[in-house]
Amino acid sequence: MLDAAERIDVDSALQHPLFKNLYSPGKVRVAERKIVLEFENIPNLGEMQLRCYFLLEIQKFHPEMLIPEAILQHRPTQCSYST
Repeated sequence: MLDAAERIDVDSALQHPLFKNLYSPGKVRVAERKIVLEFENIPNLGEMQLRCYFLLEIQKFHPEMLIPEAILQHRPTQCSYST
């Protein structure tokens, strides 16, 4: 699901059988407030645009990570992130 309103939430996703052997609720720190990604409210966000935004978000914490130009070209003009 690309629409944030229709996607599964984190808590529900972590209860999925796929994470049965990986997730331990006692080892997880809970954020004090909800994390909001500004691109979540962009209408009609396509898969490549979503990939671009996620990589740009990751790059904030790992500036050494290079994002391929083939993905960056999908960045909409309203994107306030910089590379």
